[in-house]
Amino acid sequence: MVKHERIAVFVAGLAALLAVAASAVAADLKEGFFTTNDGYRLHYIEAGSGAPLVMIPGWSQTAAQFKHQISGLSDQYHVIALDMRGHGESEKPDHGYRIHRLSKDVYDFLSGRGLTGVTLAGHSMGCSVIWGYWELFGRERLA
Repeated sequence: MVKHERIAVFVAGLAALLAVAASAVAADLKEGFFTTNDGYRLHYIEAGSGAPLVMIPGWSQTAAQFKHQISGLSDQYHVIALDMRGHGESEKPDHGYRIHRLSKDVYDFLSGRGLTGVTLAGHSMGCSVIWGYWELFGRERLA
């Protein structure tokens, strides 16, 4: 076998391995929607059981960015990632994009699902949403 043929076989094998790994990550994910108190349907993905860990993506990002983290953490936690309003598969209203409204959306999700003892994890602007949550609701529903 010539060197470039071995490289092609290696690349094809690697692609097959990555495809199998990606399908394993997606296989255990469940999807759902919830309605905020101002009437918008927001999307989330989840997997696992145990203490709830809710992941909040940054601006212009979606819950899908957390699929690998969900895969790695769902053996110990009930991991949930949200598509914030205007992002991913969530509704895209003309308004409601201030930090406090996004924080209220998180509260609506937690209370609507009856979740308590929650750990919040944010990426980029998702951290600002968490700070807004603490300002509005303190430790209510949090671990």
